[in-house]
Amino acid sequence: MEKEFKKLLIIYNAKAGLGNQHVHFMSAIEYLTVNHFEVTVYPVVPEEGITSEWILKKVGHNFEYIIVCGGDGTLNHAVNGLINEHITCPIGYLPVGSTNDFSKSLYGNGSHSFIDVCQWLVNGKVYQFDTGKFNDLYFNYVAGFGAFPMVSYTTPQDMKNSLGYLAYVLNFLQSIPDGLSYKKHCRIVHDGVVEEGDFMVGLITNTTQVAGVKPSVIKDSSLDDGVFEATLVKADLSAIEIGQII
Repeated sequence: MEKEFKKLLIIYNAKAGLGNQHVHFMSAIEYLTVNHFEVTVYPVVPEEGITSEWILKKVGHNFEYIIVCGGDGTLNHAVNGLINEHITCPIGYLPVGSTNDFSKSLYGNGSHSFIDVCQWLVNGKVYQFDTGKFNDLYFNYVAGFGAFPMVSYTTPQDMKNSLGYLAYVLNFLQSIPDGLSYKKHCRIVHDGVVEEGDFMVGLITNTTQVAGVKPSVIKDSSLDDGVFEATLVKADLSAIEIGQII
């Protein structure tokens, strides 16, 4: 008896990360087709209004499986679309971003090919990870405030395409003067404890690494325990403390 093909949607961000990571994309489609998936690819074209959220709203309910091929930002947009549209089918993540923090939390820091990830989709078990809500947006990786978290948004796409992770590093170094002078008074309530003070950076995370590094406070974090980690850096630090933080 011939196997029935399962309908699979791939949300594809061709502009994410370094271009040479995309050369294996067709091999992934071939592998999935051979393994009885009917593959439909939708490109992300934000300037034309074709975003992950738009794609999922228009066609997301027509598929049994979804793969996001892009960076952590592309995945985050897809997570928002999935939750808002109440789509509960399994999703896979083919990371082609510049840093891929969240994929390394999921898969580890080893070298994983497109085919490896596709094999997990075909043969693996469904893994549920936590998502948080920040105002009206959902996050699966990190939500933050302060000058430094803006580096991920202010780094030009063409720099990321040509330099990869180094583009973020250069932008971070440029942002240090403004970042060190940033101050926000916050009152944080958690687990029956109140933290209040002035902070230059605040991160709420569901990951084992941020910005390509594994800070000791989150390196052993679990992605599916229903708990988020909070990292707060006080403002008005001494020169020695600032040096340690950098």
